Amino acid sequence: MRKSLIFGLVAIFVLAFSIASFAAFTTPMKKGDVVDLSVLDAMDMPCWWPFVVMPYVVADYNKHDGWRGPYWTRVHIIDSHTGTHYDSPQHFIPPPGFDNNTYTPFAKEVLAEYEAKYGPRPTTPICNDLVPVAQFVGPLRVVDVTHLVGTIPQSQWPAGPDITVADIQKYEAKYGPIKAGDVVAFKTKHNDRLYKKFPEGLKCVYDPLVGKAEGWPTPTPEAIEYLYNKGVKHLVIDAPSMGDVTGKKAIFTHWAGLGREMIYTEFVCNLDKVPADGSAFYAFLPLKTVGASGDVGRAIAIVNKAVAAGLNKSAVEGKVVDLTTTYDPKLPCVWPGHFPLNIVVENIWGPGGPWKSEFKTLDEHVGTHFDAPMHFVPPPGFKISQYYDPGMRKRAAEYEKKWGPLPHSTMTNDKVPIEQFCGPLKVVDVGLMEGTAGPGKRPSIGVDVVKAFEAKYGPLQPGDVVMLRTGYDDKYYVPFPEGSRCVADVLAGKAEGWPAPSAELCDYLAKKGIKTLAMDVPSAGGEDWYEAHVVGLGQGMIYVEMCMNTADLPNTGAFFIGLSPKTQGGSGQGVRAIAILP
Repeated sequence: MRKSLIFGLVAIFVLAFSIASFAAFTTPMKKGDVVDLSVLDAMDMPCWWPFVVMPYVVADYNKHDGWRGPYWTRVHIIDSHTGTHYDSPQHFIPPPGFDNNTYTPFAKEVLAEYEAKYGPRPTTPICNDLVPVAQFVGPLRVVDVTHLVGTIPQSQWPAGPDITVADIQKYEAKYGPIKAGDVVAFKTKHNDRLYKKFPEGLKCVYDPLVGKAEGWPTPTPEAIEYLYNKGVKHLVIDAPSMGDVTGKKAIFTHWAGLGREMIYTEFVCNLDKVPADGSAFYAFLPLKTVGASGDVGRAIAIVNKAVAAGLNKSAVEGKVVDLTTTYDPKLPCVWPGHFPLNIVVENIWGPGGPWKSEFKTLDEHVGTHFDAPMHFVPPPGFKISQYYDPGMRKRAAEYEKKWGPLPHSTMTNDKVPIEQFCGPLKVVDVGLMEGTAGPGKRPSIGVDVVKAFEAKYGPLQPGDVVMLRTGYDDKYYVPFPEGSRCVADVLAGKAEGWPAPSAELCDYLAKKGIKTLAMDVPSAGGEDWYEAHVVGLGQGMIYVEMCMNTADLPNTGAFFIGLSPKTQGGSGQGVRAIAILP
């Protein structure tokens, strides 16, 4: 009898856990389920580090009435440590074989003091694109250190308060021990208070650096070591940097964690809006720029308890698939004729200081990226007669005959609802469809393909993320010269193109309540490229294009997250896309 009771209780527990796990990966996100933890990147905001890095610059180079075509796109000049971003280990930790004699006299002095106290500063091969993708996600522990703000006398500025082991242990006494795989965030409220437009925005970064204001609280090397020994590999702070405003302390803090191949997400906000106890799921997803010292990205917390519980379990177990192409000038990540990807190293551990940083010129539709509605859907008041090309004006008129009035939109990158970037993933098998279109043509994916999926797996639900799986990018996203086969040869009529969704399919999905359509091809544009973009984007969808590594995804059961930097305005932006498996 006792054995039966035990088995019964175990069975009930397993069933309850299975139901909870199922809910985690099938529940669509609604308003309030996802908290945006990212500051807005804008030229009139204090989103870049003063003095030593490239200021953030953005410019239009094609509008809806432009000669390149009926779409909007921009180019960004952006340092890897702009706005909400993270530091990879190589931001401060040089690679194996580095000669410490290239350091400045000040850096050598700091190194000697650090090594005397903490042991040899290590080296690491881990740069941005080599950080394990599961390290970017996990249960979020929020350590409130706001009691430290205002404790440094003005006579000691520039300086900020220390976050100590005692502060972390006080948190643990209230919320329980921090565990391996947890993401630990330090809540200072610095950015929530001071991240404002210039000139008021000078109080955020500039004034603390020059001693006009107190610095923000930052963890000591001992606090970082304490967390590392608990299995923590990812630290977060709602301040401009994990490091203090003074050079030596900042270097110590970065060496202490990055030297252990931890990562630091900096410049987040809104930590007040998430629970502190580890029940929320955290994700920071940066762009995947080759060899970078870190990168810009977007940070979120999923606070729906059922969903977060399932995602946290999978995150700690490492069940995360990276669906993102690498940004590399040697790869076919740039649409032919668009602004090229350039990566410029500003400092490389030596003469400018003991860190590495770089900036890049970045079109909004490079590599894995998303199209916001305004990429192809013009603003209110735009008329067909404003299109530059007469043929385009004719095509738009034909569009209106079939689909009704040309839609208009004001939904730019930063206005897309944050919950639209994630949801239950439905993977529809399409295949390459080779030999069905001919050179220079692109096979069309019709509604029948999705209806066949629904007949087998059940109807699509509003809030699902639909992935069209073709295998195209995995086959053709390769280094040049072979990489020309991916896009350039198709546009030149030398090779058959990728399968792309028809306008009818985009309309079908939009009317089913699908707000996010992902695909492992360079673009949603097929032969009816204009119509396919306007029909879906005009109904508030976003398209996540140029994904890869989709082969092993289940048709149902995974959870999709695709995040982009929160740049002000814009037609879309680069994306880091992942799937979390149950």
